[in-house]
Amino acid sequence: MAGDDPVEIVRRAIDAWSRGDHDAVLALFADDAEIDLRGLELPDTAVVQRELLQTWITNLFEHFPDFRFEPEEIVRTAGWVVVRGSMGGRARLSGVGLSQPYSEAVLVREGRIVRDVFFGDAAA
Repeated sequence: MAGDDPVEIVRRAIDAWSRGDHDAVLALFADDAEIDLRGLELPDTAVVQRELLQTWITNLFEHFPDFRFEPEEIVRTAGWVVVRGSMGGRARLSGVGLSQPYSEAVLVREGRIVRDVFFGDAAA
């Protein structure tokens, strides 16, 4: 089914992030999904399990209300969807704008994201 196309699922997730639509983001993740943030090499980054995903998203948008992904390339390869681009937003407390190149590998099964692995380098 076209609605289950992995590239389309990833595009919908990026669009939902851009709109700040937490519910739409969460709906695209499987019940056993996880986001692996260790490759970003930021303080306090880890693997976020699905049961903690809503809290993690809420906290992220609390600190960066305009957080967004700006993909430059989205391709399907070897069963994964690979995204390359930048992400960023303006910190609520300091007003400082942050932007970081990134890449991610997203595994989609049956129309839902099951694993999302981030890297702090857009060329990864």
